[in-house]
Amino acid sequence: MMNIPNLISDILKRKSVIGFDENQTKTSSTIFCRAICFGSYRIKSEKVVLTSKGIQIVAPSSENKDLTVLNIQHSEIVKLVTSFGRPLIIFIYTKPSTARYIREQLKLSENSEISPHFSPVSPNESQRKITLLADNFTAKDINAIKSVCDSLQLEEINHRDAQEMLFRSTGISFSKH
Repeated sequence: MMNIPNLISDILKRKSVIGFDENQTKTSSTIFCRAICFGSYRIKSEKVVLTSKGIQIVAPSSENKDLTVLNIQHSEIVKLVTSFGRPLIIFIYTKPSTARYIREQLKLSENSEISPHFSPVSPNESQRKITLLADNFTAKDINAIKSVCDSLQLEEINHRDAQEMLFRSTGISFSKH
């Protein structure tokens, strides 16, 4: 059952991950994703900003398609698994409280039996993580991602494993060219 006062408090306290004080070093990378999945909720063609404070994603609500700005703080990310091949594949594992915030903002189902749903503790692998898929990125973007994610639990995997993981969690598949 959702705790409304805690959720409201969480939203009001949430800080932007792209705003920096003049004394803070700004490290960031903007990646244009061709697909983003929040668990089983898939959206297309949105930008993602990774900064030294966290990750910002602009995504449409599942109900009315109004755009919502999601600010995910570094402290809310449990693990980030990536393959820097083409396409760039990033899997983001969050805390359950962060998933609750995302579900509320994007109007996703609270019940894992009803799609779309996102929860790191779901029995269904396709509902446990945020998946980013991008084609257009540079070596500078990769270096920025590594720098930004250095304090996180960043795990780099080979591209074949990333593609298998992508298929298991989203159904997205790539043919070899």
